[in-house]
Amino acid sequence: MWGDYRKDTGNWSHDRDNFADAINFVGWYTDVTQRRLGVSKWDAQRQYLAYHEGWGGYSRGSFNKKPSLKKVALKVKRQADTYGAQLKRCSGALDKSVKGWF
Repeated sequence: MWGDYRKDTGNWSHDRDNFADAINFVGWYTDVTQRRLGVSKWDAQRQYLAYHEGWGGYSRGSFNKKPSLKKVALKVKRQADTYGAQLKRCSGALDKSVKGWF
């Protein structure tokens, strides 16, 4: 995947150990997964499964034979839901605190 990312972005100097590059990879992967497989960027459970199984494995439904993986993906969904709810509760305060940064 990292090679695909570097090739697709045209930047061969991306480094997995660099946080900015790593988080950019996550965004790239999520976007490509949505375009290729139709998995919403907001669907953490299915995005996780697509990352774990790869695009081909996900499209073949290989995760369906892995109940423990599906359990982990459900945990990912629940955690994402928790973070989303927390963000909604404090987004007003965040908006105020970053005003003027840009």
